[in-house]
Amino acid sequence: PPPLPALGLGVLQLQLGLDGPRTLPASVRIYLHGRQLSVSRQDVFPLRVIDSGASDFALSNRYMQVWFSGLTGLLKSVRRVDEEQEQRVNMEFLIYGTRASKDKSGAYLFLPDGEAQPYVPKDPPVLRVTEGPFFSEVVAYYEHVRQVVRLYNLPGVEGLSLDMSSLVDIRDYVNQELALRFHTDIGSQGAFFTDLNGFQVQPRRYLKKLPLQANFYPMPVMAYIQDARDRLTLHTAQALGVSSLHDGQLEVILDRRLMQDDNRGLGQGLKDNKRTCNHFRLLLERRSLGSE
Repeated sequence: PPPLPALGLGVLQLQLGLDGPRTLPASVRIYLHGRQLSVSRQDVFPLRVIDSGASDFALSNRYMQVWFSGLTGLLKSVRRVDEEQEQRVNMEFLIYGTRASKDKSGAYLFLPDGEAQPYVPKDPPVLRVTEGPFFSEVVAYYEHVRQVVRLYNLPGVEGLSLDMSSLVDIRDYVNQELALRFHTDIGSQGAFFTDLNGFQVQPRRYLKKLPLQANFYPMPVMAYIQDARDRLTLHTAQALGVSSLHDGQLEVILDRRLMQDDNRGLGQGLKDNKRTCNHFRLLLERRSLGSE
């Protein structure tokens, strides 16, 4: 068909192909982990229900192979196709509390009661693993978050990074904040990088002499850690707070629910939470040294 002009309209007509219907290979696996849930079976894709099983599994495209935990459904490691060794990219959810005395966390102040504690859901997550011709994805259904990691099976830059989204609902939290952390083997040596309003990138450094909250910085567009060999970049669709509290780690605050005003002028706490989707792209790159 002829190309459309700017702000133009065109009418397309769909017809059955001459070679008849073709079936594209696709499959869906549901990991229930002992949960007594009913699963509706559709005839569109083959569906397999696995009541219990904790073996790790992998998804792959032409650029990389990605391993997930069969128990948590979260990312464990990434191996690029041009390398034999896989890179640990372990993902976990964390909870920050609020200190009990003096000023407490609020809309403007982040005053945690110490280091973050692991997020422990009441029930193990239900996992849905989809493998298809255009993309493959793992969806982990937790009590407070639905975590999606998608790997595109498309040529070009679309398949070079992992598409991630976290649908967060913490409306039953009391003075707690939910964070997402990545553990890697990258020797970042206390350094990490964040952008300034999408323009230049600013180097940051974890300073042990400062309180924990002083090591968090805004992440308008992206943040990354690196060493001489690898770089892990977290691209974000929404501005969030980010830090790297230990070598090889990168963490981001997903949502906050705080019950009191922090005496900075707002006059109320953070209690208007909604179900919020945080969208990211996770890119693991090999750093090649340029010629002198």
